[in-house]
Amino acid sequence: MHKYKDLIERAYQMLKEGKEEESREQLRDIVLGQIKNRESLKKYNAEDYIKLGECCNLVGLYTEAVKSFSEAVRLAPNRDNTWLHLGNILQNNGKHEKAISAFERAIAINPNLQEAHAKLLQSRIYTAFNISSQHCDVNNILDGIAKLLKSNKDILGKIAFQPFFEWLYLYSITGMNYGGIVDNIHISGELFAIQHVAKHIAPEKNSIVFDVGANKGEFSLKVFEHFYQNVTVYCFEPSILIFKELQHALKEFPNAKLLNIALGLENETVTMYGHTSSSGLEVCSENVRKKAMDYTERVNFVRLDDFCKQHHIDHIDYLKMDVEGCELNILKSARNMINSDSIDFIHFEFNHPNIYLKVFFKDYYDFLSPKYNIYRILQDGLCPVQNYSEHCEIFANSNYLAIANWIK
Repeated sequence: MHKYKDLIERAYQMLKEGKEEESREQLRDIVLGQIKNRESLKKYNAEDYIKLGECCNLVGLYTEAVKSFSEAVRLAPNRDNTWLHLGNILQNNGKHEKAISAFERAIAINPNLQEAHAKLLQSRIYTAFNISSQHCDVNNILDGIAKLLKSNKDILGKIAFQPFFEWLYLYSITGMNYGGIVDNIHISGELFAIQHVAKHIAPEKNSIVFDVGANKGEFSLKVFEHFYQNVTVYCFEPSILIFKELQHALKEFPNAKLLNIALGLENETVTMYGHTSSSGLEVCSENVRKKAMDYTERVNFVRLDDFCKQHHIDHIDYLKMDVEGCELNILKSARNMINSDSIDFIHFEFNHPNIYLKVFFKDYYDFLSPKYNIYRILQDGLCPVQNYSEHCEIFANSNYLAIANWIK
C-alpha cells in the first residue's frame, strides 16, 4: 500500500478504535500532513476522501472536512454515502440549506436510506425554526414552535396557514408511531414488543404465546427467534390461502400450533371480507365497507375462553392480536382468563377498521385499565397511556401493549 494511504489508514484506525482523545495531537498532525501533501491527494479515491473527511471532522478541521467530502462527491456522484457524509458535515456546521440539498441527492439515489430521511427532516426543522444544530434537542424544537406561535398569534385558525399546521400534525403523529407501515415488524414496533416481553419470561418456563391474526407468520417467527426454545405459539389465521403460506413459513417449528380458525365474541360461523383472495380478511358492519371488498369466506369463530378450556390452557404469557378491529371482541371472549389473572401481556392494534365497527380506544382503555398498564408501542420503547383523553382517538395504524399490573 502506498505511503499516503498508510498514513490516512493509520489516522482512520485511531478514530475507529476511540484513541483520538489520548492521541488527538498525533492524529491532527497526520491529517494536516496529508492535507499539505497535495501530490498524494491526487491519488485519493472517493473512499479515501471520506476517511480523510471523517478524520478532519474529528480534529476540528471542519472546512477541510467539507472539502474532502465535496471531493468524494465529485469522484463518486452516484454513491449515496458520499452525499450523506457531505450533508452531515454541512448540517453540523449550520449550513442547513446546503445540507438539505445533499440529503435530497442521497435519497434520490437510495430512497431507502433512513439516516438521510431523518437528517433531512432535522435540517428542515432547523431551517423552519432557526434552531442551531449544536444545541438541538426536543426542548429546542418545542421552544422554536412555541416562539413561532406566541409571536405570530394571528396565524392560529387562519386558512392560509392550514397547510403548515396539517404538515406539523402529520409529522407529529408519525413521530408518535401512528400510521406506520403495519406489515413491517421493525417500523410498527412489534419487534421491540416481542423482545421486551421475552425478557420477562423465565428460561425454564414453558411459555405460551397466542398469535391471533398470524397472517404469513412473521410475528411468530420472531417469537421463536427471541423466546426460549420451550415456547409454544398458537397461530390463528382464518384465510385459507394465507393459512397455506403460514404452514409453509412455520413448517420447521414443531412448537407452532397452526389453526385455520378465528377467535371472536361467540362460537359461530361468520362471513369475512377481503379485497382479493390473497388479502387479509375483515369482519365488516357497514354496506359501504363491504362493497369495497369482492372476496368472501365463511369462517369458524371460537371464543378464547372456550378454546383455552378445550385445549387445557390455563395461562397465556403473551396474547398478540392483529384482527382488523375485532380485538375488543376477542378480549371480551377472554373475560374468564383475564379475570383470573391468566394473561400477562396483551398486544393489540388500533386502526381505521374500528371506525366501521364503531369501536373507540376508550373501549379498550375501560376494559383493560383496571388490571393492566397500557403503553403505545414505539420502534424502540413503550410510551405509557397514563390517562384516557379524546386525543387517544387516532384511527391511524398503531400498536399497544397492555402489561398486567402484577408484572414487575
